[in-house]
Amino acid sequence: MSVVGVLPEIRGLGKRSSVIICFIFLQKQNKTVVYHKQNEDPILFSEEGIFRGSADSEFIGYLKNDDTWYIVDGWEPKGFKARTILVCSPQKKYYSAFDKDETRIRYMPVWSWVETDTCRKVIFQNLSLEKVLKLYNKWGGIPRFTLSYTLNTSQRKLLKKAINSVNDKILSFVGKSTEDNSANHKIIHIYTNIQIEEKGEEVPGESSSTVLNVLETNFREQLLNFVTASLSISNYGTLRSAIFERMAHRTLLNGGLFNVRPLSEKATYYFRINRDWREIVPKRSKLLFSNPDEIVQGKYCISAQKNNASFGAFVYPNKFFQMTIAEKHPIVKSDLEKYIDRDDNSDINFYFVLPKELYSSYKEQALHNTNGTVLRNKPHWFNRFKQYALELDLNIKFR
Repeated sequence: MSVVGVLPEIRGLGKRSSVIICFIFLQKQNKTVVYHKQNEDPILFSEEGIFRGSADSEFIGYLKNDDTWYIVDGWEPKGFKARTILVCSPQKKYYSAFDKDETRIRYMPVWSWVETDTCRKVIFQNLSLEKVLKLYNKWGGIPRFTLSYTLNTSQRKLLKKAINSVNDKILSFVGKSTEDNSANHKIIHIYTNIQIEEKGEEVPGESSSTVLNVLETNFREQLLNFVTASLSISNYGTLRSAIFERMAHRTLLNGGLFNVRPLSEKATYYFRINRDWREIVPKRSKLLFSNPDEIVQGKYCISAQKNNASFGAFVYPNKFFQMTIAEKHPIVKSDLEKYIDRDDNSDINFYFVLPKELYSSYKEQALHNTNGTVLRNKPHWFNRFKQYALELDLNIKFR
């Protein structure tokens, strides 16, 4: 058998979409395809026509040919010579037999807000922008819940049910698929990093704040232990980063007195002499925005688009907050520049919000282009751009 790929379905993105994509690609190349869905009869697509059989054995002549494509939907394929694509759930029991060195496994990423809204405009024209955006901020980029189930109240109740039953087991869903089907797994996503071929799990959108409320109230010690103890374990990065970011947002929204130090070389020397440097962050209300025009002065503004690479929150006109647990966190100039007021000559204050373990040693970060290279030509506002480290004490009581 020639196993060419496994396409595990991320919950809510749909196996049907993956199958359709495969068919379109193969049809353009005039390939022979045998499609077999679980509990249904196989179908042959060939130059001679389209035929339905009662079993794979009826198409054995085609399936012995390595130029035939055998698409299996949701169950274990048989050992034919045809090039095999298995489309299945992300639970590994469905594809463990095919998880070999020569097998390519591909996960469809959760959708960005731009992708979700584009689909709404083309296919779900009866749904309003406001409604879909609200669900996107709750569920994250899972189109089944942000688009297909928008008007289905019984399905939307699943989120509340899942959150109410959350426990510290959610912290074990890190960097892997799982056999677990509990409510915990309904409120996290498999998150694919396309550039470095890495997958992890991420708590979606607005619901993560509610999840943190439950965890902080009932499993506070386990939550803090996970974030602090896993700092040196790279495989835990995605979930740990998501939890830390939510903690930071909640803390900064409530305001307080924070340890802050400048990151530029000259300012760092001054800081060594004057170590008692603290800054008051006032309590603010939160505003989710989709584009810069929606930003309101004095609000704690968080982008509804999860792929913002330069900052986690913005307070107009000149305060940026970037939560990070990484020693290096490049700043992407193009993402940042659209929020900088060209007519304002005051300092642009960029705060890296850091766990205690990184605060003292954190260094000034370079500005980068979108392609990941260091920026050579400095922007006109560069001399006003001041970087700071802000310490987030995870032992404080989140309100």
